[in-house]
Amino acid sequence: MLTQSDVNTMATAFNQIDTSMKGFIMAEEVRDVYKLLGHKSITDEEFQALLAKTDIDPEQEISFDDFLKLADSAGKPVNSQAESDYDTLLAFVSMGGTSDMSGEVDVEKLRKVVKEFDLTIDIEGLVHELDNDGDGKVKWEEFKAMLTAPSSPLAVRKGVQG
Repeated sequence: MLTQSDVNTMATAFNQIDTSMKGFIMAEEVRDVYKLLGHKSITDEEFQALLAKTDIDPEQEISFDDFLKLADSAGKPVNSQAESDYDTLLAFVSMGGTSDMSGEVDVEKLRKVVKEFDLTIDIEGLVHELDNDGDGKVKWEEFKAMLTAPSSPLAVRKGVQG
């Protein structure tokens, strides 16, 4: 049974994936989230069985209620690293990336967030440092490094309050 906190987390995840705000997402998008939540070993057959168990047609769009049914059936994340990766994915999507870890962060959005929170971070320098392919765009692995590398000024550190 999902707690209210679980429902709130799932609502945030659903809304991050449903960027068109239609109220529906596709099954493959749900699968991407499940992998990040620690269900990395889920096979195609297991995922199809999970959909069947909850009477969800994999060819149809999935509503938030169905999304909650799937979340309740699949169980909790396996580990805290999976939860951290999931949080990082949500941040990536909110900055312009996609839930399947493609796309890229809108650097202008990143600048606005830094300014909004009065952070003194050289975004251009950080992007230049982490931009492995030199295209001036921040892709998933680069964004993840930006938020998790110990030397990054944006690194999220557990137990440290600002």
